[in-house]
Parts: sequence; C-alpha cells; structure tokens
Amino acid sequence: MNPIQPKCVVPLDTERQLYFDANQMGAFQKVQGRHFLDYIGEFQEGQFDAKEKFPDDEERRENHFLRGIDFNAFADFVWSACLEYDSRGEPSWPLSRGQIGRYITFGWMMKHLGKIFEAWRKMTPDKEDLPMRLRSEETTEVRPMTEAERSTRVDGGPPGGQSGDSTSGSATPTSAD
Repeated sequence: MNPIQPKCVVPLDTERQLYFDANQMGAFQKVQGRHFLDYIGEFQEGQFDAKEKFPDDEERRENHFLRGIDFNAFADFVWSACLEYDSRGEPSWPLSRGQIGRYITFGWMMKHLGKIFEAWRKMTPDKEDLPMRLRSEETTEVRPMTEAERSTRVDGGPPGGQSGDSTSGSATPTSAD
C-alpha cells in the first residue's frame, strides 16, 4: 500500500484529481446506500466471471465484463472521488453527481476505467500491510467470493439491496451547484 495518494487525473469539466480516501468511501456509501467494498467486490467478481467464461477471447471477455458494470454506481464512484480539500483540510465536492454524469460517456469510461481502478488498487493494503491475524499464505491475490460469502454484504445487509444509512456520523458530502 502506498500511503501517498496515487495521481489519478481525469477530464471532466476540467482536469480533476480523484482521491481515494475515507471521505470518498463515506460519500460513495451515503449515495449508494451500500458498503463501498460491496461495489468493489461486484466489480472484481465481474472480472473473474468474464475471465472464466471467455478465457481465450479478449474481445468477448471485455464486452461481457462491461455489460455487467452498474453505470450509476460507477458514476457515483467517480463523483465521490472527485473531491477537493480547502486550506483547513475540509473536503467538498465541486461538481454535483448530475454534472459528473454529463461527462461520463461509454467512451469516457472505456478510456479511464482501468486507470481509475488501478489508482484505487494502489491505495489498498498489500499482504505485508495486513494485521498478522489477517495474513496467511493464501493471502496473495483476490479470489471470487463463495456462495456463503456472497449471501451477506460487508455491512450485514442483504446482497444487492438498499440498507439504512451505514455512514451515520460521517461528514455529509456537499457539492457546488
């Protein structure tokens, strides 16, 4: 894990730096009504599924993967990462979710999807960064979830459903309109 924020700049209304931190995760959870890691898990499961179904056909594998992406969640992910910090370190969201959605086209997503999730991945812990109790020889790469794991979300709610506000006590995201 790199404790320094990896650079991930994307063109929106202007070139915007995306941040992947607790403020971003909390904002995403607040607008999506589900835990941040549930979305990341769905994204990774889509990659595994596509690789399993089309191991030798890159074009079909990519198309299958893209068909499974929740575009509203992806736009919320980008919006939540498009934040700025003032001189006191307080976050704000300079664009509304609707403004972000105006810039995200299918072509835009195809061009920037890999870069966005690679920057996010660089902010996740490596095996060496995990507490000893979570470390094992099997902790070398992400794997698809089992059926039992899939039946319960990280926040304890039902899979794919809306739960109550799991971000109570966090700062409320604001955007300039």
